[in-house]
Amino acid sequence: MSSDGMRFRFETMQEIIHEEITSTYAPVGDGFANAVRLVYLLNNTDQILNVSMKTRGVVPVETGEDDHLVLPAGSFFLADIMSNKTHTKSGFIEVGTVFWVEDRGTTPTTGSFIVSALYGE
Repeated sequence: MSSDGMRFRFETMQEIIHEEITSTYAPVGDGFANAVRLVYLLNNTDQILNVSMKTRGVVPVETGEDDHLVLPAGSFFLADIMSNKTHTKSGFIEVGTVFWVEDRGTTPTTGSFIVSALYGE
């Protein structure tokens, strides 16, 4: 049995524990090694967090302009870049993209923040 379709693989899971999350953005891992097509963000802490997505080596500014998402405690965000595509070009989140998190005034006391992703080959 053969398949002409794309095979999907997981990136290595990236995680930051609650003790490392403060009111200043902190990176979650080292960034993606591949161009990813599906990303899952899990806020497994007990506090609401700001999330920023930047290219490796670029630190989010603290003025609020780099706040891209807000994730409540115990919630997740799922982005399927390729679902319902309407053109022939492939979408992806680029290699080296790093997710950053910061608290919104109250530091988490439990849990972690996790980034999982799938890429195609």
